Amino acid sequence: MGDLMIFLGSDHRGYELKEKIKKWLGGLDYPFEDMGAHKLDLDDDYPDFISLVAQEVSKNPENNLGIVLGHSGQGEAIAANKFPGIRAIVFYGGPEEILKLSREHNDANVLSLGASFVSDEDAKSALKLWLETKFSGNARHDRRINKIKELEGLACSARIVPAVLANTKEELKEKLSSLKGLVRCVQIDIMDGD
Repeated sequence: MGDLMIFLGSDHRGYELKEKIKKWLGGLDYPFEDMGAHKLDLDDDYPDFISLVAQEVSKNPENNLGIVLGHSGQGEAIAANKFPGIRAIVFYGGPEEILKLSREHNDANVLSLGASFVSDEDAKSALKLWLETKFSGNARHDRRINKIKELEGLACSARIVPAVLANTKEELKEKLSSLKGLVRCVQIDIMDGD
């Protein structure tokens, strides 16, 4: 088990609440990184920032958590759930029990908040509860999560996988970087010799 890291992301509709959440997390000594937006831009698009959060959480989905914000939180969760290992849920008010269940039963690792539908205090309370709740480890819930992981593997194998052709390590890094966030799988063949 590694160290917890929280990644934050929002578009312009969630920007103000994200900035408040950063202060709350800092006050509670949670480690976090803001993946953007870093300024209020009414023309930005949530997938640009949510994909950065999801990529980071996807690198270590058992220890990394994401908090994403937008108008309703729905599109943000949809975007995040496109990445392997991501289990994003939406909260925009209502019974907080759903937050506990999302962590205890589903081991949710991304919380998507509908900033236009949840008050600051409700968001703060929801965030605290979600972060404090741990996965139950119950065998039936673990079994179901493993089945979801199997579905992710099927989704990857059912698509055309791009091949990356490169002559140098630097060229390979550059080409892989350009694919980041666009594809789930890349085929890399390594040839030794001339």
